[in-house]
Amino acid sequence: MKKSWWILGIGIVFLMFLIWPKDKKEEIYEEIPVPIIRQDLEMPVELPRAASVNWLIRENIELPKIIKLSIKKQNINIERENKIKKLLGINEENGFVDGVNNIIEYVKEVTPRDKLNTSEEWNLTEIKNNFKNMVEEINEIRGIEIEWTGVDYKKLLYPRWIEAKESEAQSVEIRGDYVINGIRITTYYGEGIKGVFDRKGNLLKLSLSLRPNFIPQEEDEELVNIDEASQSPIQMYGVFNNQGIEKISEVNITEAEIVEVYDNKRNFLRPYYWLEGNTYSENKPVKIKLLLKAVK
Repeated sequence: MKKSWWILGIGIVFLMFLIWPKDKKEEIYEEIPVPIIRQDLEMPVELPRAASVNWLIRENIELPKIIKLSIKKQNINIERENKIKKLLGINEENGFVDGVNNIIEYVKEVTPRDKLNTSEEWNLTEIKNNFKNMVEEINEIRGIEIEWTGVDYKKLLYPRWIEAKESEAQSVEIRGDYVINGIRITTYYGEGIKGVFDRKGNLLKLSLSLRPNFIPQEEDEELVNIDEASQSPIQMYGVFNNQGIEKISEVNITEAEIVEVYDNKRNFLRPYYWLEGNTYSENKPVKIKLLLKAVK
């Protein structure tokens, strides 16, 4: 009898050994990095998008050091608005002063009767100097640094202006942007300074975005290089110059530089890639310009 109880006891101990929870070894899980999808919530939704983008630039460009800046737009009260209108000759029919977006527009009506001769020589240096003085006077800021970015010659084929050679042109469009700390400051819609002049230097058309007031911060912007930027989703590319093409298929990127884009209405400034490339429309190459966010 004692032997039976002894055997039963051993069996119970053995059974408890089998069913007793054992210490489990700590399981190690490998963390898989989740890719961060770049996005741009500040790009205006009305800017056209391309179907695809192909970067032909193989090497990274040298990224500039950019100090973070906050901005505050200029205040345009009634007195200042009237002063700008008087300076440019703006009335209800030929232009406006937009105090919300800090934009000034002016256009002089030109008809076939107007004498826009082609006999006088172009003096672009003088026209640019006078244009810069005008921009400074409108901004009420002296010593503004401007980078001139483009010159286009045109002639009047009433009622349209068409591209022309310098020798036969009746007007010239001059484009530029403000420069702060060595960096070009532009807008989501292209250069903030655009003026059209005749051969005598008379202003025919003006589109000007006022320069905001800049407030430096204590840190630098963290920029992405071309390797990172080229992996951006297609919806991040905003086309600000589509040459009138409604549906843009593939754009081949051939040029890239870092600029800063300012928005006077929303009072912010962000680094962007200013991209230039080409696409095809009706079997002809067409130049396209785009913006892409340049910060992480």
